Amino acid sequence: MHKATMRKLIMCKLITILSLISLTSLGAWAQTSPAKKTPAVKPPATMSAGPTAVIDTAAGKMTCKLFPDKAPLGVANFIGLAEGTKDWTNPVSHAKKHGVPLYDGTII
Repeated sequence: MHKATMRKLIMCKLITILSLISLTSLGAWAQTSPAKKTPAVKPPATMSAGPTAVIDTAAGKMTCKLFPDKAPLGVANFIGLAEGTKDWTNPVSHAKKHGVPLYDGTII
């Protein structure tokens, strides 16, 4: 073979090897350790000044503080629907339901 052809062949092999090494290194570098689970945080005692909803989800408990002084109609609507004391209208069938709690959590 000619020197030029041999040189091109060596350069192609070298570039291929360096590319494989760099791609492998990038793949290993991009991996991260699995996220650690954090323990459930209990709400501070100062949150009990107003109504608070504790909602159980698949990801754990979610504590929501309600602000009746900021949104009195929204809080009253949420509590009424949650406890089943407010009528609920199905948005699809427009059928009204009464006395069916939509929320199976705790309102403190």
